Amino acid sequence: MWIRLGRYEHDDAMELVSWLKKSKIRYEIKSCVDWGIRERYYVKGRLSELRGVGKEVEEWEKCIQTIRKLLAKPVGVKEFEEKLLSEVNPERHAFVKKCREIMGGKIDFSKLEETGITAYTFVEAFWGEHSFMLEVFDMLRMNGLEINEVIKGELPEDPQLIVELREYRDGAKTLYELELFKVWEVYVDTLSVTEGFDEEFKVRYWDEFILLASTASLLSSYISSLSEKQKSTIDELKTLEKGFIGGEMIDVAIEADGLTEEIIKALEEAGLVRRKEDTVVWRG
Repeated sequence: MWIRLGRYEHDDAMELVSWLKKSKIRYEIKSCVDWGIRERYYVKGRLSELRGVGKEVEEWEKCIQTIRKLLAKPVGVKEFEEKLLSEVNPERHAFVKKCREIMGGKIDFSKLEETGITAYTFVEAFWGEHSFMLEVFDMLRMNGLEINEVIKGELPEDPQLIVELREYRDGAKTLYELELFKVWEVYVDTLSVTEGFDEEFKVRYWDEFILLASTASLLSSYISSLSEKQKSTIDELKTLEKGFIGGEMIDVAIEADGLTEEIIKALEEAGLVRRKEDTVVWRG
């Protein structure tokens, strides 16, 4: 019986496949186009028109006050960005700077983890700043400012804004962001999962290990029942669709509702059983 382990990026799929080879597990890999969709809400207009829409506009209005002070005279982009981030969210900016100092000028999450900072926490803060500055620069360009190495120009008294909302409100516009991307699906023939797993495989691919080991155990229960009774009905075999594996540290509950037909088909293709209508005979 073939089962899909999951969808992966190319390098991750190739690495997983190399481990399957070491474990002598039969596999297939194929590419396909996956997709994701994100729903966002925003309002567009002059500041005076957007007041009262919500907290997001209030935050932008405060930010614009800070921007006006920083743009009182031409200012370099890097200086502007540093000062604005320090003013708008000083705690987050201090955290990002600290993480960069720890990593020493290159992306090395291991150094962060040595100090108790997770990679996720840093990436979330970093991309928060990055996304915010993209919005700021878009707003400045929309209002006629020139941005090169130096920012030149003056914000209008009533600037144009595009403000993203955290949730939908009346009058907001909805933006659907559709992303298409190539992925690689990895399939495994569960009948080929017969040997133990390398400890490193368990560490790297814990979820996949649970799936493979549990599915192999499920198939083993069918094979044991069939070899012992020599002849069973499909209805009798359906009682095996739920299983439980008990261990010293973990337990696994298995539900395979409606999969008996697929399992018998796989066993028949492997030459282990013969099926005649609703009766399955063990061939061994």
